[in-house]
Amino acid sequence: MTFHNGSALTAEAVHLAKLGIELKIVKSMFPKRFPATLESTVVSVGLATLLGIPCGLLSALKRNSWLDHSLRVCTTAGLATTGFWLAIMLQLFFSMDLDMLPLGGRIGVPPSRSTTGFFLLDAVLTLDGTALLSALSHMALPALTPAYPAFATIVRFTRAGALDVLQRDFILYEQVMGLPITGAHSVQKLQHLTKAGG
Repeated sequence: MTFHNGSALTAEAVHLAKLGIELKIVKSMFPKRFPATLESTVVSVGLATLLGIPCGLLSALKRNSWLDHSLRVCTTAGLATTGFWLAIMLQLFFSMDLDMLPLGGRIGVPPSRSTTGFFLLDAVLTLDGTALLSALSHMALPALTPAYPAFATIVRFTRAGALDVLQRDFILYEQVMGLPITGAHSVQKLQHLTKAGG
């Protein structure tokens, strides 16, 4: 590619000027947008963890039952489903068909006095129930979409770890002795094995 009369320098200068303008726009938008991203991520990971660990334990304790098979189908679907398709389906079903959840924005009422930039946290800190419910309804779809594959992964890892513990000799001995094996018992044994390194 050949440029004459310094047009290459001019094109590069124009490109750099546009890039500088775009960078200023990004810098001005980042403080406003980052709390929403972080809030959605924390809710998503928290939801996946709070649901995934108990479901994984139940699946292991009720091995080869209808509950175990249902959870395994659900987790396989969660790992196989692409995020963008799931997001579209959730929007179509919950927002368009059922009209239960909003499609855009972070809150539908005037937000609480902002101290952190996180609408959920601000609503809790100011004890504003209306703002909290509105922020939760707006958070549902952005949090559920990434939470589903994370939930599936956590359930599968928890189930595998719990099954490993439940098949150890000391658990089989306790079962033979007539001692009840519960979810809390297997979690306690799983923690001891993790600390001991297997």
